[in-house]
Amino acid sequence: MVLTGLLETSLSVGIVVLVLFMLSVVSGGKFLGSCQKAAWLFLAARLLFPVSILVFPHAVQMELRTVSYAGKQSGSIKNAASRKKETGQEAKTGAAGHKKSAAGTRKRKFDIGRGLLCIWMAGTAVFLAYHAACYTALRRKVTKRCMAGSGELLEIHMRTAQEMGLKRVPELKICPGSAGAPFLTGFLHPCLALPERINAGEDFSCIVRHELVHYAKKDMWYKLLLTVANALHWFNPAVWLMRFLAETDVEIACDNEVIRGMAMEERKGYIEVILACIQGDGKRGPLFLPGVHQAYSS
Repeated sequence: MVLTGLLETSLSVGIVVLVLFMLSVVSGGKFLGSCQKAAWLFLAARLLFPVSILVFPHAVQMELRTVSYAGKQSGSIKNAASRKKETGQEAKTGAAGHKKSAAGTRKRKFDIGRGLLCIWMAGTAVFLAYHAACYTALRRKVTKRCMAGSGELLEIHMRTAQEMGLKRVPELKICPGSAGAPFLTGFLHPCLALPERINAGEDFSCIVRHELVHYAKKDMWYKLLLTVANALHWFNPAVWLMRFLAETDVEIACDNEVIRGMAMEERKGYIEVILACIQGDGKRGPLFLPGVHQAYSS
């Protein structure tokens, strides 16, 4: 029953994902507009509760079959009892063979189901263990190698958070010798980690605002939800596609929020900051790239 609900949910959501993807491509990414993030959130939540929609009809059918089987079995027992004197030994032999055959069939079916369940559980465990290990390693790196921000950097960080109306501000960390892009990490104790090469100024303000928008919109929790949904449905390529599209839309929405109200020259400056972060990033992916094309829109 668990696998049935899981497969039905994964298949139905996968079809919706592919349809949304094709409509988004045809419409140039404007099909759902600002509702795209909410749409991915709804689908991810559906994946987290893989309950078959047809679970009640299945239960009724199974119950009827059980009753029918029991009735046939009861009738067979009565008929066997009435013919016991005439064909006693033959009836016993036939009934024993029938029961053995049915038991063998049930055993084979049970073994297959249990095997598939074990494969799914193993895949989910490996997926979650890998991401947990990566997250733990990143947090350990930030805790041990990065220093608390201070001076002008900290002042700009606090001023930007105050302008955005944030009641709680993530801790600012400076990572020496790091060539990576800025990133936000930590669910219970969030912090903004920056490479040492980033200097204070207009560029720094844009970077801080971008990450604080992620923090304000709770995008870390949103991505965690997507990751867990992907873990449960690791076997479905459409779910991997959904996660990629959802995370891309998160970056686009974040960039749109940052450039709102900016003049064209300011948007160009924002693009330069984005490209500078990407060029200085030797290992991480293009953090802001998905929203770059939005900077020139009105």
